[in-house]
Amino acid sequence: MLRRHKSIKLYIIAFTVVIIIIIVSVFQLPYTRCAFIHSSDFLVLENNVYGSPELDNSTCDSLKMLVNKAIERNKAFWLIEPREFTIIFCVTKSELERYTGRKDAQTISHITPIGTYIVLGTQGYNLDIISHEMSHAVLLQIVGYQNLEHKIPTWFNEGIALQVDYREYMMDSQVEKSYKTNPEYLSNISDFTSFHSSSWDETLKHYLTSRYELRQWLDLNYNELKNF
Repeated sequence: MLRRHKSIKLYIIAFTVVIIIIIVSVFQLPYTRCAFIHSSDFLVLENNVYGSPELDNSTCDSLKMLVNKAIERNKAFWLIEPREFTIIFCVTKSELERYTGRKDAQTISHITPIGTYIVLGTQGYNLDIISHEMSHAVLLQIVGYQNLEHKIPTWFNEGIALQVDYREYMMDSQVEKSYKTNPEYLSNISDFTSFHSSSWDETLKHYLTSRYELRQWLDLNYNELKNF
């Protein structure tokens, strides 16, 4: 009987240790940290918009203005109010690594079942970049997590985000006028890994192709955006 009690006690201890390890591991995930950003020392700039405690008042005001402009740009494009996103503005390298989960990232959007967490470094303090990342959040808001993860190809997600992103190097009006749909090419960049290749030159081609493809699609289906 005593041996049985010891076995049960050891089982309970082992189970408890496993649960603790799982909980600790979960809280090490960058998107889990993002979900608890409200409990950090980050500044609340706007509703669901947070900034590094390293930011000065002037930069905070500028970032709030950029977010509001990005909301209006997306609202005009999507015909609905962007809602389900959290934006986190980082300053230091350690902040970026903590919330992106990567050592070399300046911009990342964590797509989760409970919303989109947009993490931006100082290079992302830009209306086009904020608008682009917010567009990913709106698409999630419309189609839902399962559809976005399993039914929406990456080229579509990126291409439609580029419709609210006016960075010059992402545009080529002459090419766009003569662009022809290439289903075979698109099928090769339908998932995240194949779209974001190791070569930036190749990835840029993927972005441009997606932008042109979605421009053509929107010419015929723009009114379907809010019913996506």
